[in-house]
Amino acid sequence: MTPARIWRRLRGKPFGRLADLLAGLLMLATSAVGYLYAAKVPGLDPITIWPFWYWTVIFVALGLVFAPLLRWRRATLVVGFALLTGLLLNEEPFYLAREIRYRDRPVRVLPPGDSLRVITLNCGGGNEAPVRDALVLDPDVILLQESPGSRAIDRLLPEGWEHVGRIDTAVLVKGTLSADEHPRWLAHEMHVVRAVPERIGRPITLISTHLVQPSVRTDIWRPFVWHRAAMLRESRTAGVGHLIEQQHRYGDLPVVIGGDFNAGNHDSVLPPLVRNGFRDAFREAGRGWPNTITADYPMERIDYIWVDEHFEALRSLVAYTPHSDHRMVVADIALRQP
Repeated sequence: MTPARIWRRLRGKPFGRLADLLAGLLMLATSAVGYLYAAKVPGLDPITIWPFWYWTVIFVALGLVFAPLLRWRRATLVVGFALLTGLLLNEEPFYLAREIRYRDRPVRVLPPGDSLRVITLNCGGGNEAPVRDALVLDPDVILLQESPGSRAIDRLLPEGWEHVGRIDTAVLVKGTLSADEHPRWLAHEMHVVRAVPERIGRPITLISTHLVQPSVRTDIWRPFVWHRAAMLRESRTAGVGHLIEQQHRYGDLPVVIGGDFNAGNHDSVLPPLVRNGFRDAFREAGRGWPNTITADYPMERIDYIWVDEHFEALRSLVAYTPHSDHRMVVADIALRQP
């Protein structure tokens, strides 16, 4: 009996049922992981911290590896199901489709007294060159993380700008600003200021934040990985809670929050912001490739600009800087008319 005939017999009824079972398990696993992302199930960081396309690639690869056993119809079903799930749950196709759809549609621009350009930028370990790159884009507000420090910012800023902040987070405004003293625990996470940007001439609250990085270990079978992930999640959840508390630090002013959240759009630490009236400016008006980390190989979006109900997002995009491991997020926002 030739090897080909042996293989055909092995793929008969018993192995045909095995192939059905394997195909069903792969599709069930794809559905289960997809549910964790879609429902933003908390407490599963070692699994859900990765962008969903990571799992899409894994399930497509498994479908191809087991293709000789599954045969082409089952293999096509498994691979197609993984790709369809990825298309629905990965946000990149949505923003690219929006870019294609609205490419020729002009962006509505409000008068200078109503609109602002805000940039959030992680400077990548205190490098001052990314700040120069951000200034080229003619912003009104720059929210920094891993700031190069006050002395470097003093040298970089043109006349008419003011800034405040510590080594990590800083707020730069073309206009005037003031800030109360921050407790040590709060200054470690964010800087909150009352600012009057020159372009709009009225006070707003600006917050630059940098949440702690989650666990990115892949050896998820080890209990200590889950224990550390839970500790880091608790810290990050508390950080978002502090952001929500600080929105009223200077009264009921319009609020803009920007920063490095170290969380993908599927992360369960972000929904409390939405429940408290904040909107993701890129989700509302972003176009093009959304991911910000890393700058050269942008695999996930972890940098955000959030606005409250006083603002409308007109346009948002992600801009490349060769001097940081993050791309910067740029948002044009406008005060809503009363």
